[in-house]
Amino acid sequence: MVVKYVVVPESQAAGGMSWALARHPDGLPVNIFMTHCWEEGIYEFHRKVKRYIHGGISARTNPETEADPRPATPHIWCCFLANPQCWPRQALKELLGQDPMKSPFAKALMTKNGAGELLAKCVWLVSNHATSIYNRLWCVLELKIAMDLGLPIVFSLSSASVRRRRKGDTPMPELTQNPQQKMRLNGVDLGSYNVNDQLLLGFDGVQHAECSDPDDAKLIRDVVKGSEGQLDTLIERISFANTYAMLVHDKHKIEEKLGKAVIKDLLKGILVVDCTCLP
Repeated sequence: MVVKYVVVPESQAAGGMSWALARHPDGLPVNIFMTHCWEEGIYEFHRKVKRYIHGGISARTNPETEADPRPATPHIWCCFLANPQCWPRQALKELLGQDPMKSPFAKALMTKNGAGELLAKCVWLVSNHATSIYNRLWCVLELKIAMDLGLPIVFSLSSASVRRRRKGDTPMPELTQNPQQKMRLNGVDLGSYNVNDQLLLGFDGVQHAECSDPDDAKLIRDVVKGSEGQLDTLIERISFANTYAMLVHDKHKIEEKLGKAVIKDLLKGILVVDCTCLP
C-alpha cells in the first residue's frame, strides 16, 4: 500500500525516477545492502529499521572477535526505494535484465571504490513474521553474492524479548514466540527451544525458493546452481546465531553438544543486533 499510494505517485511526480534518486539526485555511495521481501509490511519494516540503527551488537554472541561493520552514517540500499517502482512492469523487467549478476541488486552489492574496496560493508537481513526471506529467490541470490564476497551478515534479533511490552499492548505478530522451535545445523538436531526464529519459517532449502516472475526464477536458479548446499548451511548458521543470542537458560545445552570453539567458528562473520534498549 505504501508503494502504491506513496512511492509510486511521488516518484511519478518527480519525473519517473526511484524514490531514492528523487531525494538524492547525485546519488550516494551504498555502504549497507538490505535484503528483505515485501511480506513484512511497512510497520514491521519500520520497527526493524529502528532496531538496526539504534541497537548494539549482542554481547551474547561473539563481540570480542567481531567488529561492528555498520557505518556511522548509513547509506542503505533497499530495493523498493532504490528501484523505480513507478515504471511499468515490463520496463522494470528490462532493468533487471537477462543476467542477475548485472541486475541493480548485484551492482549495489558488488560495486567497488577507486581503491578496489567494496562500497557495501555488510548485508543487513530483514526477516519477517510471515515467511522466511529465503523462500524468495532474489534474497537467495543476494545471499549467494554476499557469501562469495565474504561480506559480514548483520540482522536484528527476532525475539519477543526485544521490546518491552506495556500493559494492554497487543502483541505484534513477529514478537510472538514459537513454542519449542526445533533447531538444526548441518543435519544435526540441536534440540527444541522457546525462540522465535524467522529465517527458518517455512524454509525447506533454497532449492524450493520461488520468484514471482518465472523468467527471473530460471535465471537465478542457473546462477545459484551448485551452491545450494553452501547457502542452506549459511542460512542455518545465521538462524543458529539468532537462537544462540536469545537463549539464556538453555545456552549450555548447545555448548555441550557443539563445544565453544565450534560455536565461535559458526558465529564468524555473523552479527546479531540486540535491541533491548528500545522502548
